[in-house]
Amino acid sequence: METNKAVQKNKISVGIILNNNELNNNPIFPSEIKEEILDSPYYLLIFISREDVVKISCFPTQKKNIKKILIKLKEFSPDLVKGISNVLNELNLSNEILHTTGLCYEMEKCFYETYLIGDRI
Repeated sequence: METNKAVQKNKISVGIILNNNELNNNPIFPSEIKEEILDSPYYLLIFISREDVVKISCFPTQKKNIKKILIKLKEFSPDLVKGISNVLNELNLSNEILHTTGLCYEMEKCFYETYLIGDRI
């Protein structure tokens, strides 16, 4: 059981990609939500679990090719995050970002994560 918890602490989220039909036929999404977002061919679903809660974020996208970048940090600071953002800007990837987050489990176990459209990578 400890191994599962250790593995779980080395990630922030899990992402899956659904096509339009898969999302439309999925009973977990209320019809009101489907009506608002059913104009994209693909959807990135990001699941973030924290203790007793799972947050699901849905990002409509025109592309199926989504990449996840996970960076393990020694510490989490605004300057470091700004530096990562600057690198993504220099690589012309900032417009491709769908979701970005960061998390520290302990002072020395910090992660920065971003999902982006992977056509340029």
